[in-house]
Amino acid sequence: MTTQLAAGLTQAKDRGGAGRHANEYAEALITAALLPKKITPYEIERYYRKAHRVGAWRTLPKEARALLLTARKVIKTLVKGPALRAALLKIFLKIELQTLRGRALLHGIKIMLNLGYRKVLNTLRGLREALILGIQYLNNPPMYRAYG
Repeated sequence: MTTQLAAGLTQAKDRGGAGRHANEYAEALITAALLPKKITPYEIERYYRKAHRVGAWRTLPKEARALLLTARKVIKTLVKGPALRAALLKIFLKIELQTLRGRALLHGIKIMLNLGYRKVLNTLRGLREALILGIQYLNNPPMYRAYG
């Protein structure tokens, strides 16, 4: 999946519009790096509390809030259904992108893509560097923020 996103990013960059594809690629990397591989009731409860703690709960759509509340009360074992799993992962990603770490990784990955470090991003060291770049970017005043 990441190779398809990388190919789409390259094609879009050649045409001059890499913004949307860079976001998709960055979100796919964040999903692979930060979100849980198996969704258990513990993970659902953890993200429910995190949504309230970071203020993401009020930015979530009503359907997402309802799904998260229902899943929190109903699911007692591992989530196995692909549709429910995909929906919960999208909600978890929205919650994660509200945190400092999520925003920093998103901006850091975009900066690294603009600088041409696409192969480095697939390693743990690359994600750590993306996090550092993203935190530096977020700490800059808005007037001085620029990608790469």
